[in-house]
Amino acid sequence: MEEAAVKQVWRMLDENESRFHDALYADIRKPKVETQSYEIIGIKNEIIHTLEHLDEWAKPSAVDVFEEFKVNQPRVYKQPKGAVLIIGTWNYPLDLTLDLLISAISAGNTAVIKASENTPVTGKLLAELIPRYLDSESYRVVNGDKDQATELLKYHWAHILYTGGAKVARIVMAAASKHLTPVTLELGGKTPTIVTEKANIAIAAKRIAWVKVWNLGQTCMSTDYVLVHESVREQFVTELIKYIKTFAENSGVDGMSRLINNMHFHRISDMLAATKGKVAFGGHQDEAKLFVEPTIILDPALDDSTLESEIFGPLLPLITYKTLPEARDLITRIDPTPLGLYVMTEDNEQAEYFFTHIRSGGAAINDPMAQLAVPSVPFGGFGESGMGSYRGKAGFETFSHLKSAVTTFTDPASEQANEWRYALGDREEKFQLLKNLEIPLS
Repeated sequence: MEEAAVKQVWRMLDENESRFHDALYADIRKPKVETQSYEIIGIKNEIIHTLEHLDEWAKPSAVDVFEEFKVNQPRVYKQPKGAVLIIGTWNYPLDLTLDLLISAISAGNTAVIKASENTPVTGKLLAELIPRYLDSESYRVVNGDKDQATELLKYHWAHILYTGGAKVARIVMAAASKHLTPVTLELGGKTPTIVTEKANIAIAAKRIAWVKVWNLGQTCMSTDYVLVHESVREQFVTELIKYIKTFAENSGVDGMSRLINNMHFHRISDMLAATKGKVAFGGHQDEAKLFVEPTIILDPALDDSTLESEIFGPLLPLITYKTLPEARDLITRIDPTPLGLYVMTEDNEQAEYFFTHIRSGGAAINDPMAQLAVPSVPFGGFGESGMGSYRGKAGFETFSHLKSAVTTFTDPASEQANEWRYALGDREEKFQLLKNLEIPLS
């Protein structure tokens, strides 16, 4: 049943591909390449991975235990949690709802999707198509604004998964606490990219420029600011300007995503106006098209407008560092638990230094956001960037209750082994028996 439903999601994407492209362009002016790669193909990869491994994930699994307990045949059953609530977001309104739906379906749950009010065309399309391809008694889409979301949060769900910002996440957690509902939160934060003196500078600049142009920087895992080693700063800035300028000119305003609405346009515009850093490139704004040009900002102070909170847009602050410990301390002061962590270097020891000293939701070497492309890798935040994870096996287990079970046999030998626990006979003798049965520390 679960496999058939997951395949129906694939069919829905296949048979309505052009409609999804049109919807995402209408909502956020998302280019077709971005929609196809990080929305449609991303979901399809998740479907393939799920179908290949679902039987393995779902079957009862054995547990590695002491030899003395193997007779009890310990195992873990994976049970559906029940009716789950998925509160989607607007920057990836397909991938960040349907990936979660696939996890919920594969684990045997029913689900309600609350689509983002900021992408109404996509939300309306999902509300139309999901009942056509999936059982409408098991899977529903709810559109509307915060009033609908607030009403949904009043119900007793088996699990809630929310993608968005920390402010609303606290509201979700407060509502869930009334029913002791487990919650998964996928948030964001100040994701750094470190460019070391051992990086391939041209490639580093090209890939960082791409990640700020892609979806106009409106990706939770996007580079939020750059730390660049002082010895390669000038070369890196020159290359970064070259590539951002090239990408922007090749795309044009209409070839890049727009900022999602007026509120976010003014938030980015105000952030840019307030910065005390030096604008090295960009800064052009077009309110009518909800567009702010990808903008490089050099040497902002740590209390600068661009470093106070997640940018979630096309601004890119750049800070210089001298040593790895200094860069580590800067990251910790700006945001100690970012959602992502990227190190541009040809020296794996440098990357491992940051991976082991910075607590982050995910990480990658030499390619920002690369971990998002791998279906089998858990995706999730840590601390202020979220809690819990999904995708692949992690998603299946998020929406499953892991129920432990053992068997104790009733044959004479098994009963004799349990005789010590009954309230019969000499207690001191049984105490000594227990002491003799203790497993020694090797």
